Amino acid sequence: MPGYGAPIRTLNLLNHISGLRDFLNLTRMMGRSLDGMTIDDCVAAVARQDGLGTAPGQTYSYINCSYLLLGEIVKRVSEQSLADFAKENIFDPMGMDSTQFHDRHGQVVRGRVLDNSPNENGV
Repeated sequence: MPGYGAPIRTLNLLNHISGLRDFLNLTRMMGRSLDGMTIDDCVAAVARQDGLGTAPGQTYSYINCSYLLLGEIVKRVSEQSLADFAKENIFDPMGMDSTQFHDRHGQVVRGRVLDNSPNENGV
């Protein structure tokens, strides 16, 4: 990430007060869809920001790229994917055999439940 004059801390990412703009909006502004984009592509889109929306720690703004960057921190520090790290250090020790991070776009997940799926009434 480029320097923005003030450090963006892990706690800023966790609390959605980083000042960064969301990569979902950035990719739309680039005329791209998320289909086919890798995590590295998304991180690169965030890193191309020439400035922040607000100073770190100043304004709450829920953005998905906070989680993307936190996952990247886990990956670089642990030298494991977020999915592998969480399985080994969170889900397996808690006996959560059916819980996982879905980090491969084309991955088939048996019994997967989506949070925003239409039912028979379309809701």
